[in-house]
Amino acid sequence: MSKEDDVITGPAWLEQALSDPLQTSLFSNAEALRDNAIDKLEIAYDGWIDSVLKIISSIPNQQTFTTDYLWEQVDSVPNEPRAMGAVMTKAKKTGLVVATGNYIKSRRAECHARPVMIWRRI
Repeated sequence: MSKEDDVITGPAWLEQALSDPLQTSLFSNAEALRDNAIDKLEIAYDGWIDSVLKIISSIPNQQTFTTDYLWEQVDSVPNEPRAMGAVMTKAKKTGLVVATGNYIKSRRAECHARPVMIWRRI
């Protein structure tokens, strides 16, 4: 199996769902809940998030990576693994990274080969 076989493109149904007025209200509520959870994680894991952002900053511009790479680089693991989501949200908001829209199977055993986003350092 080649490395390209592991890349998964974004879901085709998402664009259609985002243009459906009945669906957009569901997305808005879900996004508000997500943003609230991320805000709480940023407060609880502020120092850890900053240390991972430094790792991202050390990645060369235009280089692609996944959160698997970041997990391999961190010195400590928080009790809440969703804190990595807060890291990537903050990295995206601050212009450190951009989502490529492509996914690859995670190498982390605890992720059971689920798709993870491929990010590009900018």
